Amino acid sequence: MTGAGITHARDADVAEVSALIASAFTELDVSRWLIPDAGRREPVLAANFRILVEHALRHGEIHFAPDRSGVAVWDD
Repeated sequence: MTGAGITHARDADVAEVSALIASAFTELDVSRWLIPDAGRREPVLAANFRILVEHALRHGEIHFAPDRSGVAVWDD
């Protein structure tokens, strides 16, 4: 069950979910250390998160906030 306006992500949402998570991690100290090139950091993070997002779509759940500004990734 989901709350009002909460929606489930689908296969078509993989890129959007991956990019959203990457944007949240882009300015963390560890992200800057792992990927010093600021121009490459977000795309590299998104590519890595995509693996986890695809797994969660098949074995867990991903929910969007009503305005799609955030996601919750639940991996069983």
